[in-house]
Amino acid sequence: MTMGLWFMNRYKLLEFMRFLKHYALNKAMYKNYFLFRKQDKNKKVRILIIAQLPEVWNSVKTVYETAVNHEDIDLKILAIPKFKSPTDRSFQGNPEKNEMYDFLNSLGIDCINAYDCLQGKWVSIQSLTPHYVIYTRSYNDQIPAIYGSNIVCSIAKTCYIPYAYNMMDNEFRITFNANFLTYINYTFVASRSRLDMCKREYYFQNKLGISQFIYLGFPRFDLLSQDTAVNSHYTIAWLPRWTSEKDGKENKKSHFFEYYMKFIEWAGRHKEVEIIIRPHPLMFDNFIDSGIMSIEKVEEFKNKCRLSDSIHIDKDKDYMPLLRKADVLIADYTSLLIEYFVTGKPIIYCDNADNLSQEALIMDAALYHAKSFMDITNILSDLYKGNDIKREERENAILELLPKSKDGKSAGQTIVEFILNDFMNL
Repeated sequence: MTMGLWFMNRYKLLEFMRFLKHYALNKAMYKNYFLFRKQDKNKKVRILIIAQLPEVWNSVKTVYETAVNHEDIDLKILAIPKFKSPTDRSFQGNPEKNEMYDFLNSLGIDCINAYDCLQGKWVSIQSLTPHYVIYTRSYNDQIPAIYGSNIVCSIAKTCYIPYAYNMMDNEFRITFNANFLTYINYTFVASRSRLDMCKREYYFQNKLGISQFIYLGFPRFDLLSQDTAVNSHYTIAWLPRWTSEKDGKENKKSHFFEYYMKFIEWAGRHKEVEIIIRPHPLMFDNFIDSGIMSIEKVEEFKNKCRLSDSIHIDKDKDYMPLLRKADVLIADYTSLLIEYFVTGKPIIYCDNADNLSQEALIMDAALYHAKSFMDITNILSDLYKGNDIKREERENAILELLPKSKDGKSAGQTIVEFILNDFMNL
């Protein structure tokens, strides 16, 4: 046996042992198939969406819009509050403070507050009697334990629509981690490379039909067909990453500390442009929690932006208005790169191509790359003058990357149809 085959077989053995571990911990999931065959097919399909973080709502928005208007579906949304910080697993303030619940209500969307204030306890999934439960985040340790996929899989069929277009091969198990995914019946992946990787990494679950992986497109792309905004100023969006040197070398670098004062100074000299900063939702909390930025320093920075006529922080819970408005995007690594990329507008990327997926590499070849703030300002100067030398490369890459729609339907519509067909065929 060659060394390569030995490693491959050893890897498969480890994966099989991991599968047996999860199977032993929760056999209830694998009995669901028998339970569902007894369902009355004349009733509506009951779908429950577990929603957490307003910034993630776009991942499931077109699924919701399709399902809520379908005569054969009874749709509910369970809104869950978020934790205080990446390392502090307590809920913000108290469970009664539910940012997701308030956000959905502000949009006129009916939803259930996961914390029942009158009863003083979490709402049970059993009481909602769903046939299917859809997750948009893959972290059982960031939600109340009773809503974890390892518990819910014994109550309903579980589905996962990834909150992000995972583009980093070495971060695959962040978006698709085993502690969550082993208890998911259907994972609707966002790209073909992730379909292949999921089938390979979760070989036994997939082969046995316990965890199935399906590629039907990325629901967030459904939202990008809408018209872009008309601006009074040339608008620059800057998306700094949330990481610091304390988050380990495997994480791509944030350029926030390197560039934030330079952006403020540059904006002061260029009144003809508007700079909108949209930090990662975890960025300031992570910097404060890590001790590399004080609360006072964060407030000082925010105050400088408030006082400026040319630069400010985007506070909208929905990032889509910014993507439509911005004429150019400057960003560290973020899953929003590819969403902005398919709008056809230019991107200045402040990182490298290390560990990018095959789809992300196609995108990366059509990006502008900057290794310094001077690189950024030089590229901005050219773009402002209309010298966009990467335009044709972007257009060709977009044609290669965008999934072909099935019968002109959106990804959200196709996912809902899959669930309906699955229910009827049980």
